[in-house]
Amino acid sequence: MNIYDPLYGRYSLSEISRDLCVLPEVRRLSQIRLLNSITPTLATLSELRRYAHTLGVLHLFGLWKRTVGKRYATKDVDALEVAIILHDVATPPFGHLFEYVLKETIGWDHESAAVTTLLKAYSSASTAQQIFAGRRPKVLDYIERRGIDLELVKAILTKRHHLSKLIFGVVDFDNLDNVWRMAWSLGLPELSSGNASPEVLAAHIDIDDDGRLRLADEHVPALESWANLRRAVYNVLVFDEATVASQTVLTYAIKQGLLRGLISSEDWFLHDESLLSRLSSDREIGLLIEQQYLGQLPFPITTIQIRWKAAKLFDLPRASIEEMVTDNLKEMLGEEPWVYVFKERGSFEKEVKFANEAGVERTLGATSKSLVISVFSKRLVSAHRRRLAEHAVVKLLADNDVLAEDFMRVVAQGEGTIAKSERFDF
Repeated sequence: MNIYDPLYGRYSLSEISRDLCVLPEVRRLSQIRLLNSITPTLATLSELRRYAHTLGVLHLFGLWKRTVGKRYATKDVDALEVAIILHDVATPPFGHLFEYVLKETIGWDHESAAVTTLLKAYSSASTAQQIFAGRRPKVLDYIERRGIDLELVKAILTKRHHLSKLIFGVVDFDNLDNVWRMAWSLGLPELSSGNASPEVLAAHIDIDDDGRLRLADEHVPALESWANLRRAVYNVLVFDEATVASQTVLTYAIKQGLLRGLISSEDWFLHDESLLSRLSSDREIGLLIEQQYLGQLPFPITTIQIRWKAAKLFDLPRASIEEMVTDNLKEMLGEEPWVYVFKERGSFEKEVKFANEAGVERTLGATSKSLVISVFSKRLVSAHRRRLAEHAVVKLLADNDVLAEDFMRVVAQGEGTIAKSERFDF
């Protein structure tokens, strides 16, 4: 099977990938967006699907299989290939956005669901096992028919095998494709060329028996390119106001859908549009989706990023911080604002530890950790009121042990312009 891709050009899938990637439970990913929301400002990224990402990850794996992978037994390589195909199959509608809500409420995650739902004996009572058009998953049948080691696949998917880090590591096939694919869709400056590309990294990374990443010094420029590109991508995703506004409204709609019994954790198998349709069956949520999610998004007031620290505020659940900010602003704004909290860990930068060809330990970067609070109004408010609201949030944070030096960035919505400062001046 030939695949045509804007990042990698034309490439071919192996027999295992070709057979598994046409199964309904895998093709479902063609209706799940790579981005967690629909946003007008990142329109191209909004339309990228996780199926294309999965195929891209398989291409990177294929390069590794023909180089480093030659050192491994066929049963290990085959099991890794199946695990790569399955590791994102249980991704819910709108990806991590729905998953964040499920994880916070019941501890659900898509990686565990891939094992518990797709790789166990079929039960007609399980709604989630009827993934596509009411049909049961065929993955398990295929694995058994091909003689692929099912227990080895499960061990990789549950991070009990050292090769798991080629899917779930700091630098792995999944995040290599993810970062470069998003950067391509965002039109970011070309930071990968020649020896600095996802294909170069994928073909040369390895994991030793102790789970340690190995990479020769000559390929460090490709690693640095990945780190720079990742930072650039997440600077857009985290601070683009329309994107965060859309995520804020959709998160609220999902939470309301769960509270009103429209959806449950069993509905992770829905795709993006079917989730919106299910939520819209409730008149109030339907109007919200039509008017504020797919229509006029909430108006930005401020986004504040603060350095993570050992303080009570940072230990609170996201919902509690959002409620605290809402209560602080609703009287001033004359209505409840929209508030979205993102507990960022490693989005902008990750610490990468690896050993070079001589076995010398090296470290690149440091894992970022911060709290990002975004505030929006449901109606357009005056610049003066926006400034008052911003100052009220800053004071609230100061009252909760956030010091002036803890402020990393304040993005203030001005009169038609965005004013940014690296540190808030009290």
